[in-house]
Amino acid sequence: MKINFLYYMEEDDSFVLAKNKHEIYGDKGYFQSMVRNKISSISKFFDEEVLLCDRIPKDKYILAFRSDCDGANVYTFLKNNSELINELSNGKCILMTFRTEGAVENYSNKTESMAIHGNSGWVKFCDEYKIPYKNITCFGPEFHITDYNFDIDIRFFNKWAASMFTISEKHSEILFKSSKIFLRPKYFYCVATSARKHRTELVMNLYKENLLDLGNITFFSEVFDDDKNHKEFMSRVGNEIKKLLPLGKDIKNIDPENDLPYISPSYFNNWVRVFNSYFYVVTGTLGQEDDKDKMIKYHWVEEKVWKAIVSFQPFIYFGNYKALEMLKTFGFKTFSPWIDESYENELTYEGRKKIIYGEIKRLCSMSREEIDKWYWEMEEILVHNHNRLGEYVIEEYDNLFNIFREKIRNLS
Repeated sequence: MKINFLYYMEEDDSFVLAKNKHEIYGDKGYFQSMVRNKISSISKFFDEEVLLCDRIPKDKYILAFRSDCDGANVYTFLKNNSELINELSNGKCILMTFRTEGAVENYSNKTESMAIHGNSGWVKFCDEYKIPYKNITCFGPEFHITDYNFDIDIRFFNKWAASMFTISEKHSEILFKSSKIFLRPKYFYCVATSARKHRTELVMNLYKENLLDLGNITFFSEVFDDDKNHKEFMSRVGNEIKKLLPLGKDIKNIDPENDLPYISPSYFNNWVRVFNSYFYVVTGTLGQEDDKDKMIKYHWVEEKVWKAIVSFQPFIYFGNYKALEMLKTFGFKTFSPWIDESYENELTYEGRKKIIYGEIKRLCSMSREEIDKWYWEMEEILVHNHNRLGEYVIEEYDNLFNIFREKIRNLS
């Protein structure tokens, strides 16, 4: 028996059902075309096991919302649809939500939130409409590193690994192999659009140590008017740094005044700048938090670390506590002893920062010949990580589809 799939997309502040599988693939969501084109199991699953519904089916079904749907609007839509509410309540269907950037914990009451507008939780929603907690499953890019006690079923799915796998084309392997006969002009590569404490302080440190010119850096190329972190940063730095910002702005289509189609920097990799440097300084979103009170219970697994892997780059991961340990559980290798990775074990931001700054300075003090030799000594690890990414993403989708099968099987 095929899985009945009721898949909603949000268009112009209203919800519409996907009419065919190509609308599910589209250019957004967990099953977007650029992923499906490289992972045959996605098409195989939807072709052989899924019946896409254009109305509420008579038999049990999965009710799903595409990952770009606005959380507040999803709640409102459901509250105004008594038939869907009733079928969630009586166990005829299971609701699945797919988040791209945050099924974020609410530490005060241990519930999960859509984390788009406000902090309204699924638990309150279930309690209000007498929906069993087990009938809602929320997928998101948070990998939990401590036990959690959610009422709602929260599942990790590495959406960003899948997206970055799609930009790993044959030319990156060719660039990697052919670069062996050349010395690279820069030491490190670093990219981030939004200002955060650890990124702004990194810029100030690189300036202080006269290291800015040794890196290919693209920082703060897309700053929004309400970015409080960037305003605070600009109030702290001297005119010398202000004159440099944004650093290395290299994306033409980020300027709304030109006629080029917009491409999110998250899906962009400047291969020229990457392959002109030796290592990647990855500044994760959660790099500035302390973990001494064990408040950070998950890693937000975003795109930057996967960009380093598809680019055959060793990396320093300026993330939160035990970020490298997480990658190892996925089957990837890290770079000790070539990089001092003891920052991984530091519970405080200041502790991690001190070690990371020291490593960047140490590596940048090498001669060009020394850093080149250092890089190629890790060739086996770089190739392993690049190849492992493809294997890992296939495993992620296999696991996702197994959850679909399990959930529909367990419905009454």
